[in-house]
Amino acid sequence: MQVRARLLKVGSMADSLGIYVPAMVLQKALGLARILLFVHLMPRAEYGLWGLGLMVFLVASPIATLGANHGLMRYVSLYEARGKLTAFYHRVQVRCVLVVLAVTAVGLAASGWITQQVIASGTGQAALFTYRQQLHVCLMAMANVLAGGLYYDLLSFLFGMRAYRLASAAEVMFSVLFTLFGLAGLALWPTAVTVLAAHCLSQVMVLVVGVILLQSALHQAEGYRGDAKDWPLNEAPAAGEVTVLPSDTLREASDDDLDHAFRRVLRFGFVAMVGNILWLVAQHVSLYLTNRGYGKEEAAVFSAFLQLSQAVLLVSASAFAVVFAHVARRWEAFSRSAAMATLQTAYKAITVAMMAVTIVILATGPWWVRVLPVKFHGGLAVLGGLLMFFQSVSNLSLLTSVARLREQPIVIALAALAGGAANVALAVGPVPRFDYGPAGAAWAAGVGMMAGGTAVTVIYFLAAGVRIQPVTYLLMVCPLLLLLPTWAAAAVWALVILGALATRLLFDRDEKRTLVYVVSHGLRRFARRRP
Repeated sequence: MQVRARLLKVGSMADSLGIYVPAMVLQKALGLARILLFVHLMPRAEYGLWGLGLMVFLVASPIATLGANHGLMRYVSLYEARGKLTAFYHRVQVRCVLVVLAVTAVGLAASGWITQQVIASGTGQAALFTYRQQLHVCLMAMANVLAGGLYYDLLSFLFGMRAYRLASAAEVMFSVLFTLFGLAGLALWPTAVTVLAAHCLSQVMVLVVGVILLQSALHQAEGYRGDAKDWPLNEAPAAGEVTVLPSDTLREASDDDLDHAFRRVLRFGFVAMVGNILWLVAQHVSLYLTNRGYGKEEAAVFSAFLQLSQAVLLVSASAFAVVFAHVARRWEAFSRSAAMATLQTAYKAITVAMMAVTIVILATGPWWVRVLPVKFHGGLAVLGGLLMFFQSVSNLSLLTSVARLREQPIVIALAALAGGAANVALAVGPVPRFDYGPAGAAWAAGVGMMAGGTAVTVIYFLAAGVRIQPVTYLLMVCPLLLLLPTWAAAAVWALVILGALATRLLFDRDEKRTLVYVVSHGLRRFARRRP
C-alpha cells in the first residue's frame, strides 16, 4: 500500500485509539522533556515571558480560524457520508486561509495594546524587560497565531476524516522539530523570542507537508474508507439507559447545498470557537493574575506547572477526539442511540483512567519535582489546583460531545463562561491564605471550573432530555477528591477501580464486553508491530 494511502487509512474506533492516543502520549512525553530542558536553559524571567507569549497565541490561534476548525471537525463526517468529501474540501480550503490571514492582520494592528494589557506585569513589579522586548514577544506570538490557525484547520479536517495516522504523524513530527529547533536556538540565544520562533518554524514545516499529503491523496479517500470496517459490531453496545433527542437541524443537512458549506461551517464553528476561547481564557486567567500580581519570576513557576499538569487534559482530549469522530460518523450514518451508548461507555472508561493518572501525578510530585531547578520547587503548591482544573475540563467532555452532536455549541460556551466566572470570583475574592501566593489562583481555577462547568452540564442534560446513568454524574464530580489528602484520594479511587472491575456499578455486561474488545484489539496490534 502506498504511504499516502496508509496514512489516510481508517479503521475501527479501537484502531484509531490504538494509533492516536499512543502518539499523543509520545508527543506529551517529548513535551515534558522539552519543558525540563527549557527551564534549565532559560533564565527564569525569560521562561515567564515565553509562558505569556504561549498564552497569547494559544488563545488567539483559535480566534484566527473564526471557529472554522470546530465546524470542519463537525461536518466532514456529514459530507463524507454524502459522498462529497473532496468537493467540500475544495470549497472551504481557500476561505479558511483568507479568514486566518484577515484575523491575524487585526492582531498585528493591536499588538501594542496586547503587549501593554496582557504581557506586561503589574505596575508594582520590577521592570525586567523593556517595552520593545515585550513587543517583540507579542509580534512573534502573532506569527504563531497565523501558523497555528492554519494548523488547527488542517488537523480538524483530518480528525473529521478519522485520518488519525496522518494526524498522529503530523503532531509527533511537530513535537520533534520544536524540541530540536528550540534546543538549538536556546544554545545560541536563550530568550523567549527564540522559543517562539522555533515553535512557529516547526508548525509551518508540518503544515506544508501535511497539506501536500492531504491534497495529493484526498481524491482516493473514498476508495478505501468502508463503513463496515469503520464500525465493527463488537464496538456497539446496546443503547441501555442512554437516549438523546434528535436535532431537527441535522435533517436539513441532507438538502444542504455545497455552495453554503463554508457558511454552515462558520455558523456552527463560530459559537463553538467562543466556547473554546472561554475555555482557554479560564485556563490562563490564573497565570495572568499571577503575572500581574507577582511578576514574571513567579509567572515562570506557574507556567511551568501549568504545562506539566496539562498532560492530564492533552491525553484525555486525544482519546475523546478519536471517540467523537467515530461517534459523529455513527450519528450521521447509522444509529444515534448506539452512538450515544458508545460515547457514554468511552467517557466512563477514559474518566476512570485519567483520574487515576491525575492522582499518581499528584502523589509523586515531591519526587519528580526534583528534576526542575530549585527555584521552581515551590510550585508544588499550585499542582493540586491545576490538576483539579484539567481533570474537571476533561470530565466535561461528555457535555461538549453531546452539544456538538446536537449542533448546540452555545452550551459549550456557557459551561466555559460559568467555570471561568467562578474561577475569577474565587481568585479575586476572599480565599484561604497560602504560604505560596499563586496557590490561591490555582485552587480557584480548579474549584471554579468544577462548580461552574458541572452546574451547566446538569441543567442542560435535564432541560434537553439527555438521560445518562446516575454513576456517570458521579464521575463528573470525581475531581472533588483532590480536595482530600492525597493518600485518601488514592484510597478512594483504588476502591472505585476495584468496584468497576468486580461489579456492574460502573459498567454493565455489554459495556465491559466492548471495553475488553477495544483493549484486546489494541494489545494485538501492539504485539503484531513488535519485531
